Amino acid sequence: SDAMYNLGLCYYHGNGTKQNLTEALEWFQACAIASGEAKPKAEYLLGAMFFHGQGMPEIDYKESLFWYRRSADHGYPPAQLQIGKLLVGTPKTPTQSPKAMVEGVRYLQMAAKHGEADAYNMLGYIYSTGQLGKADNEKSFECYSQAAKLGWG
Repeated sequence: SDAMYNLGLCYYHGNGTKQNLTEALEWFQACAIASGEAKPKAEYLLGAMFFHGQGMPEIDYKESLFWYRRSADHGYPPAQLQIGKLLVGTPKTPTQSPKAMVEGVRYLQMAAKHGEADAYNMLGYIYSTGQLGKADNEKSFECYSQAAKLGWG
């Protein structure tokens, strides 16, 4: 699957060939159904491509969430961060439900454990504003401190 992933990257970025997002999408999908070390990265890029409507006629958020979630569940920290952001919500994409918030925090915690500074920063905000119930200033401080140590902001 590594060769499929690398070929997909070539088409995605136009390295050594003309950029072709449709071709990149096909190679990432082939890699995602195969086994190998590149599988979670391919799943992550599929999530991004569906989220941004790259290589297809229109954006597909449902398919994007599917691929981001698969990548995150395969242990890929950037996907854990992305699915966490999408489920927790941002000013541009507010959370849809308390259940989504809890699931999003779980993914952000996974990403934070893998050293994703942005995840720590988001968790700090969530804890400081009490979005999970009561505000927890100690947890918030710990998360912001860790984000700063990792170079966020």
